[in-house]
Amino acid sequence: MLKKILLGILIVPLGLAAVVYNAMYQPLVQVPKIGRGLPSNFEAADQEFQRRVLDRFPLPMATTELVAKLRRQGIEIDHGSRLARFSRSGFPCNLNWRVSWVDEDGQVVAIAGEFGAVCV
Repeated sequence: MLKKILLGILIVPLGLAAVVYNAMYQPLVQVPKIGRGLPSNFEAADQEFQRRVLDRFPLPMATTELVAKLRRQGIEIDHGSRLARFSRSGFPCNLNWRVSWVDEDGQVVAIAGEFGAVCV
């Protein structure tokens, strides 16, 4: 029993130290331009991000052109699921920007943006 208590006393501070370190010393990766300066309210931010995606990527558009534009902003592409995403981890929230699209014969015929967060 004493071992478990001592182990708990050691693990909790280490966990907290890891959280603080991650929040303070996260790599300086910039949020893609399309996702910067969103409202602080998550619902409003999601709506604004959706609007930006629709404005910046007018349809129809070649899928290769969309993918190239997203990559230039540092957004990770998953071709199989037709999804582009960028995440930023920090305390107290992990932020996520996603762009998904429908491809027909190499053309994007539908596109959507989604911004969300998971907070402790």
